[in-house]
Amino acid sequence: MNNLLDDVAKAIMKFGEPPSQGRVREAQDNLDLARQDLTASKLLYDAKIFNLACYHFQQSVEKTAKAYYKLLGLLEDGAIRGTSHDTPELFLKMAELPWARGFVELAKNVSETQIVIDISKARAIVYTEAERANIARLSSAAINQMLDLIPQIEKVSVSFFPLTNKDLVMASLRLYLLAAVTFPHERYSRYADQVVKPREYTRKLGIVASIKKGWNETETAITEVQRLIDSSKRKKTKTQSRSHSHIS
Repeated sequence: MNNLLDDVAKAIMKFGEPPSQGRVREAQDNLDLARQDLTASKLLYDAKIFNLACYHFQQSVEKTAKAYYKLLGLLEDGAIRGTSHDTPELFLKMAELPWARGFVELAKNVSETQIVIDISKARAIVYTEAERANIARLSSAAINQMLDLIPQIEKVSVSFFPLTNKDLVMASLRLYLLAAVTFPHERYSRYADQVVKPREYTRKLGIVASIKKGWNETETAITEVQRLIDSSKRKKTKTQSRSHSHIS
């Protein structure tokens, strides 16, 4: 248990380092674009252009996730760009880091639950066409069930919050689940030659039926990431102030 706490402590120290001004700016730019995509999704939904409403919903989740990883420096820039639109890959890459495994193991000890991250199985789902199509055609009940895990996870994760920032933990978990249900729609919602066709995006399709619930969770994730950005700006300002006071 002490080794696990050491791993988590090292990760928290990393999170506590103020990001560079460039990282903060890029994170904010991504988050601003995520807000625009969310607005576009709502407008297209109201216009009954459901396929593009789902596309911009997916884009909002993707850009929020990239803002999160850009800000915290959890992954190299090349790794973030390399995921392209397969947003769950961001979280799979993070789960492979040694300190992330420490978080998972600590979660098992704290919550007494069986938390298993099978990276190879998750990647098979992301990159296998049949699996992607199955996710794209998930029922609204299945999507809602996944999103309903968020408050359950928050209840289990409350033990972490004295150790680290609540927004830091919940934004990651929230965005992972949102990414898992939206990532196939970047492609299927826009191209007629795909396995799932844009014409299939009617009110009967699960992602369309559940989109309002997804919007709400995305708005919460955007708020969480914005608070992290604002906190980073304040830390940077304090660091600069201390630096100037030492020089003078």
